[in-house]
Amino acid sequence: MIDWKILDIEPAEDLKVIKRAYATQLKHYHPEEDPKGYQHLRETYEKAVSYVRNKVNDNTAFTKSPTETVTTIHYHHLQTPLEEFIEKLQSIYHDFNQRIDTSMWQKLLDLEAVWSVEWYPRTRIVVTEFLNQHPFLPIDIWVLLNETFNWKKWDQNFYQKHIIQHNLLSYDYLERIKNSEVDRYLEGRNKVYEEMKTNNITHVERLIDNVKLIYADDPELLRLQGFYYQKKGNDKLALQCYCNCLEKNPGDIDCLAEKICLLHQLSRWKEVIKESELLLKRYDFFSIQLLYISALIETKQWEKAEKEIYVTIDKSPNDIEANLLLTKIVHHQLKTRKSRDEKNAMKKIVHPFSFKDKIVFSLFLQPYKKYLLLFFCCLVIQSIISDSVERSIGFTFFELLQAPFLFLSISLDTYGFMLVLIILYFIIIKTIIRVFRVFFYHSIKHPAKFR
Repeated sequence: MIDWKILDIEPAEDLKVIKRAYATQLKHYHPEEDPKGYQHLRETYEKAVSYVRNKVNDNTAFTKSPTETVTTIHYHHLQTPLEEFIEKLQSIYHDFNQRIDTSMWQKLLDLEAVWSVEWYPRTRIVVTEFLNQHPFLPIDIWVLLNETFNWKKWDQNFYQKHIIQHNLLSYDYLERIKNSEVDRYLEGRNKVYEEMKTNNITHVERLIDNVKLIYADDPELLRLQGFYYQKKGNDKLALQCYCNCLEKNPGDIDCLAEKICLLHQLSRWKEVIKESELLLKRYDFFSIQLLYISALIETKQWEKAEKEIYVTIDKSPNDIEANLLLTKIVHHQLKTRKSRDEKNAMKKIVHPFSFKDKIVFSLFLQPYKKYLLLFFCCLVIQSIISDSVERSIGFTFFELLQAPFLFLSISLDTYGFMLVLIILYFIIIKTIIRVFRVFFYHSIKHPAKFR
């Protein structure tokens, strides 16, 4: 009795159907993890194969005439399952259109060398060695292969290198490259990516130029080039690269996010709003949502900004940037409210949730408090170094300031020293402000891969 249920198919007489079903079920009944289930699956498969072969033999015997002689065919060489697998593996990989076709790899994994217990260990070794030398595959192909060969368990270094650390660059739009040049192009593109990832942009321009000599219409390369120009500070060329990338691949989310961030840096608020609305209709990008609200505030679209900020706060109540934007909106509303009760009600909306946030609000949203902080810092610094100044020139800092009014005889050199001292004060105070800014201010996280 054949248990067709474990093969998950209806009773069949086609060996290909049975083999494919067996290969599929092997993923669920691993010999080490479920030996009993695997044994039952294996026995069922052998019974099914035997059943089909016996039926074929019976039909052949029934239709054969008594006088018919059997012709024996001699094969000079019969391929082993592993040899057949290797041949098809090489064929798929070296034809780029087949290489990026998931269905071709699925057919490869249905071969006997993969689902046969006898051949599987050797097949896994062969595939691992081959892909170590030929690693340029889309991430979805890697995931498919890993489901069968389970490198996460058997070879963690291989799994980490090729799957976890995969650059996620797309292989679309590369069909026009010659098969002989595909690997050279992909290797060059990977080098560009790695250099950008490590923030080593010294040789990136030369690498990009070399790769573009092979193929210049890859949207992924255009995006990398845009990011390179942005790092160099050439925002105009960076924006042009992002636009070219989106023209070739309108669905590139990362490129669109990069473009929005760059437009925000350039204070092109209307374009930020337009592009952000396009992106946010399809995807939930929290950081882009914040840039969108910021652009709405800059263009004085307060009602729309208010509506969006409350949605954003609901998603992440403790995000500092979102709360800062909310505070700006509330402060604007306070200016437009004349009633004291309305103002008090508005003030209750904003509740800095920690001492750190209160400092942030004080530093960035209320200028007069910033100046008070500057004055306080000035007094502290003056008290620390006043003794050394007095020993150097014979006057305190405040005496120098009063000198013109008290008609004190002070040389020009002393006034020069005072000017240097004032500049020093200014530098120290600006440094303190920057330290506060870096320590307390949480900037918007950039959505790009390299930041």
